[in-house]
Amino acid sequence: MGRDVSRWIRILVWLLWPMAMLPASASPSSSEAEVTEAKRITLATLEWPPYVAQRLKGRGYVHELVVTALERAGYEVHVKFVPWPRAVREASVGEVDGIFPAYYTKERTRQLAFSTPFAGGPVGLYKRKDTPARYPVDPRSNPVAALQGIREHTVGVVRGYANPLAVDNADFLNKETAKSDLVNLRRLYHKRVGLIVIDKFVADYLLETLLKEYREELEFMHPPLELKYFYVAFSPKAPNYQEKLEAFNRGLAQITEDGTLKRIYEQYGVSTVLHYEHDLSSTGLQEEAGKPAN
Repeated sequence: MGRDVSRWIRILVWLLWPMAMLPASASPSSSEAEVTEAKRITLATLEWPPYVAQRLKGRGYVHELVVTALERAGYEVHVKFVPWPRAVREASVGEVDGIFPAYYTKERTRQLAFSTPFAGGPVGLYKRKDTPARYPVDPRSNPVAALQGIREHTVGVVRGYANPLAVDNADFLNKETAKSDLVNLRRLYHKRVGLIVIDKFVADYLLETLLKEYREELEFMHPPLELKYFYVAFSPKAPNYQEKLEAFNRGLAQITEDGTLKRIYEQYGVSTVLHYEHDLSSTGLQEEAGKPAN
């Protein structure tokens, strides 16, 4: 009996010996866990097709661009979809690392640090095809004179939206407000307004999905009045926010340099914005686009 026990002990020692020889580094140390945690980032965004939405392919081009830039910089990215006011609130107190796609405003710089910008959407006027409205001059060179030429038409705007400054400052225009772009497109179709101010990509998406019967009757007036830039706005109250902001900027520069950014725009059918970027000189946010992030 004693010999059998001795034999079984030798067998167990033989089986367990390789495990005893494993290096201590096989188990993650607390410092390694902290490094892993530091390379994770949580961002909040909203449902805003065609830019970003859970139901879109790839969750939209803005989602893919932001995630690709951060992954290129070595980060694991988690994106949560919440109403925009909640996203801003969570970022302001550091519950998330940042929000996107954000417009730059001086007021927001009190609570958020802005990344390098990337091209967002062209904003301009939509009209009915049978409405004889046209710009008398190129709005890229003289937006005020261009808007003077369409002053006979009532212009629909959305309450609370950031319109091109030329439109906001045009006191000579008869402007009527609505609660959404969808409502304005319907009002335009039914001739309740002559023109509407709208993001071209948003209008195109709504006409392709919810308002298909309007597509043949409405059109965008080229060129756009303004190109809106998007930012990732980081929370200074979140851990390592400066490092994460710089990582995004670095990743964005890399995907711009190697052509990945252009391929993303092309893949999602919005590459025209890159052409607008070369042609337009914005009177508002685009002037801020060249400023360094805070």
